[in-house]
Amino acid sequence: MNKKAITLLGMISAGLLLGGCSNGNSEKVDRANSVSQSKKSNRNEKVVKIDKTSNQVGPLKVHVSNIKYEKVENKESNWTDAEYNMEGHPKKDLNKYYYRAIVSLKFENTGDKSVDLSYGERTYTVDDGTAFPIQSGANGSSFESSVAKIAPHGKLAETVILISNNKFTANKLQVTFTDICENMDTTLSEGGTAKI
Repeated sequence: MNKKAITLLGMISAGLLLGGCSNGNSEKVDRANSVSQSKKSNRNEKVVKIDKTSNQVGPLKVHVSNIKYEKVENKESNWTDAEYNMEGHPKKDLNKYYYRAIVSLKFENTGDKSVDLSYGERTYTVDDGTAFPIQSGANGSSFESSVAKIAPHGKLAETVILISNNKFTANKLQVTFTDICENMDTTLSEGGTAKI
């Protein structure tokens, strides 16, 4: 072999050796980081599978899939839209550690007309009877990820975030509707409470 071929083989071998080392080490580091991060986040959170549907209120039913409960340190990097939209200021009004539940649910319209959730209001009531009105204060506030129309016989997947200074559970969540409307001028049904 000539000198160029030997030098080239040496460089390729060194590159493979170094590349193999860095890939193996970074994988170990990445795995170690993800394990420590998941351990850290799992210490303060718990997911509860609910998979239950409520009674019907007007044309609507509510199906709750699961709820993720979290104990949250009050710092801006941990805030969600719920904290930014609550009444008052989260830094001043929420405790150093407060509680959050992220509820995965679906609204089902069993009727023959569209339902517009931007009309009427909803309040979410947790197991101890505490009401969580939309965009309320630190002792019980809720935030809905979207407010949209639900087509006749359609479903709307929704994420609802509940926050409070007090620890709570919502495994038997109740959703109280004021009115259920098709649009600003047409009320389809008076309100009521959907119980999970």
